[in-house]
Amino acid sequence: MHPRLSKDVQVSRQRGLCPGCRQRLPSSLFQGPRYCHYLGYYFCTSCHNSDIRVIPARVAERWDFEPRKVCAAVAKYLDLQVNQPLVPITSIRQTKVSSQQILTEIHLHRQKLSRIKGIVAEFGCEFQETLSGYLSQLDAHVARSHEHYAMQDLIRIELQGKNCPLFLKITRVVTACATHIQSCPTCSKSAERCPICASSAPLYPFEVETFHACSQCKAVFHKACFRRAGASCPFCLQEAPQRKPSVAAVQAR
Repeated sequence: MHPRLSKDVQVSRQRGLCPGCRQRLPSSLFQGPRYCHYLGYYFCTSCHNSDIRVIPARVAERWDFEPRKVCAAVAKYLDLQVNQPLVPITSIRQTKVSSQQILTEIHLHRQKLSRIKGIVAEFGCEFQETLSGYLSQLDAHVARSHEHYAMQDLIRIELQGKNCPLFLKITRVVTACATHIQSCPTCSKSAERCPICASSAPLYPFEVETFHACSQCKAVFHKACFRRAGASCPFCLQEAPQRKPSVAAVQAR
């Protein structure tokens, strides 16, 4: 985001010229230059029609959706970009605003969907055709991966909460797919058991909140169990020459 300078300082830096048409900025009390909150410059009244738009940087930095005045060129640009998946989830700073918690839920579902697609593809399940039908109900960028959001996605999350189309659709699709994987003789083979707690409950790769796989040996654990094990894989430690801890030595849940 651009730190807003005083009007006199900013106009001076612009040498009194409009960045859009390069004409001298008006100095009339009733028709002065207009500030663009996206670019941080002052424009003449011909290049700035007092259009208001949500500023993407303010959404990412502060989860701030208040529309602000922008110049005509920026208004057109933002309108063209609003439905494009250009906002990486990693660029959005975490806040305690309730609507951002809904974004967190949506992102978990999108991560689950990515893993569900991988499971169905890996095991060659006939559910692939049904899954393709589910994916066709989603926007292309949502069906394709989970890393990026369109500004329109974020605006709808802020305005509509759990009633926004993205939340409703992704929840419905993931619930149906998870039910299939847990009941399908083919896809259910993706389930693992945690060796630390020795629980008989299956642990599926799409359960992103609880599933953890060792980056080295690919052994699977509950995330909570793995943390209790000192965030170190017991199997990899057993192979280390200096330390040979046992899985049994880690306290079960």
